Amino acid sequence: MNLIINNTRIYAGEFDFCTGGAGNDGLLDVILFTGQRDYLGRYLLSLRYYPRNIRKMANKLATASSHTQGGHIEIALSQAEAAQQDGEELPPGDRFDIRVVPRAIHIKTPAEP
Repeated sequence: MNLIINNTRIYAGEFDFCTGGAGNDGLLDVILFTGQRDYLGRYLLSLRYYPRNIRKMANKLATASSHTQGGHIEIALSQAEAAQQDGEELPPGDRFDIRVVPRAIHIKTPAEP
């Protein structure tokens, strides 16, 4: 299983997992992958340089994965698991609390599509 929580439309500079996501909506995008096949398929089809219709195909084919949004995400696991934040490894944990802090920083970005 793999879980991505992102606050911008583009993840890791390369992947567009939720084409409707916006960095200025005050919500986190949560993408849950349920298996290796689901994970690899979505990664391969979600490269941001692909035409939008190919990325939309990734969303249609991803029936096993789910996408939701929220301003506050709490994760409770049955055992401690490894995690990373912005590419940096965190100590293994069984509870994670992720929140949006509205207007915490000012960022100039182009309009979201």
